[in-house]
Amino acid sequence: MKPFSVLFTLSIVLLAPGFAQAHPRPIRTVAPISRAIAIKVWAGRITAIDFSRTNQKITSVVLADPSRLVYTLDTPITSGQALTLFLRQIEPLKFPGVTSSKQTNLLIKTIDPQGKPQLHSFEIAIATGTPEYSIVEASRTVPQGWIHRR
Repeated sequence: MKPFSVLFTLSIVLLAPGFAQAHPRPIRTVAPISRAIAIKVWAGRITAIDFSRTNQKITSVVLADPSRLVYTLDTPITSGQALTLFLRQIEPLKFPGVTSSKQTNLLIKTIDPQGKPQLHSFEIAIATGTPEYSIVEASRTVPQGWIHRR
């Protein structure tokens, strides 16, 4: 079987306070599935990673550093219907033998409507200051290579 590379385009819908008055600013980027997408999570805020537009169901989630972040899904993973993952900062915990970092990674495995599994890699940064966005949305309907910020 020959290896192949898949391009996966993400549309980041940034919803911050006052998002209704904001105007999208396109930023050119293309992210191969093998390269991690950078995401920030702010204290006191939730950052969502949403696969609703692509109808990819979340089948597995692995968070490298569970000492500073927690996640939940919009429905139990065992239901086979989870489309959105929600990340939230927590006060740092100490787990014996587990390293901690202000930047960690998150892997989300999904399955598309045709039954094809995909692995999505994210670099997660613990952010401070004013939140810039709250939703990262996977989309195959936006023009290839564009990320929209609101």
